[in-house]
Amino acid sequence: MKSNQRFSVVHVFAQDSIGLFLTLNELKKHLGFKLVNVYFSMDIMSWQTFKNLIMKFKILIILLVLIGCKESENSNNIQSDTNKHEEMMKSINKFHKSYELAIKENRLNDMDKLYTDDAKVIPAGGEEWNKLLNLAVKRGVSVAYDSLFISIEQTEILNDSMAYDWGTSKIYYTDDNNESQEVEDSFFALLKRRNNEWKIYRELSSSVVY
Repeated sequence: MKSNQRFSVVHVFAQDSIGLFLTLNELKKHLGFKLVNVYFSMDIMSWQTFKNLIMKFKILIILLVLIGCKESENSNNIQSDTNKHEEMMKSINKFHKSYELAIKENRLNDMDKLYTDDAKVIPAGGEEWNKLLNLAVKRGVSVAYDSLFISIEQTEILNDSMAYDWGTSKIYYTDDNNESQEVEDSFFALLKRRNNEWKIYRELSSSVVY
């Protein structure tokens, strides 16, 4: 078979099966491998066999496209979940700042708004903590400390409406002898989001500091 006849076979088949007019170089590029010194001869490969090979090639291309689309979809889902997580963390950090600011400015009435109506709190125990609690009762106040410093070591989002904080805190207060005292605790706070606002739902503290 002559060179121009070989080209004719490729050219006509490309038009018939792929729907494109391809030059030999374009077909090389299309298939992704070299066709140098390859001869399409009816004695070696029948027309039907050749069409079957191209059909398989087309099916492979379709599968690769479908796989690529699936990977792109998965990538978009991962990106969407990442963005959602970041937004939720921002809203939780906003709650943390509101809590810290209310303590710093001694706005105890505003502190109540940072807890759910059905919140349950278990304070730390032990001799030092009991002194502080008794001091508050004696003075007729809800808390008797001068300042509170919170260190949040871990925040985990459980779902769209629940998260938790794990950390430690230090409390400084003045006793009846006008001396400054310090107590520490570890705490676990379960947060609940209601009306798009995070609040403390459950709080458990321990005088044992980790």
